[in-house]
Amino acid sequence: MIVHFPIAIIILGFIVELVSHIFRKELWLSKASLYFMIFGALSSIAAVLSGGLFNDESMFQGAIVLVKEQHQLFGNITMILIIAVCLFRLYLIFDEREESWLKWIVPFIYLFAVAAVCLTGLYGGTMVYRYMIHP
Repeated sequence: MIVHFPIAIIILGFIVELVSHIFRKELWLSKASLYFMIFGALSSIAAVLSGGLFNDESMFQGAIVLVKEQHQLFGNITMILIIAVCLFRLYLIFDEREESWLKWIVPFIYLFAVAAVCLTGLYGGTMVYRYMIHP
């Protein structure tokens, strides 16, 4: 369950972020987006750490090794991107620059985090359903 939580939170947070840019007068959407971003960052850290802890290398031999490496790579990229966008968003808040043009960088980076989490899930699903290995 810990590995599926970041997928849902990051994608939902991105959707809320986009909606908050459309309905700028609804302050609660912006706050909700920030909370999703923070929970997405924390849950991605937990998922990456749990993947490293519960990883039995003897299960991975042959073609699945490449799939596992891609899964880990995109998991790490997701974690780095969501942490980066979260820190940048917090910087904008604390520096009182949320209404500057810099606010448009947030959904741009967030989009890459969503793409990375989707690729992570794709490779994770490939390991489970094609190779019958649950990391």
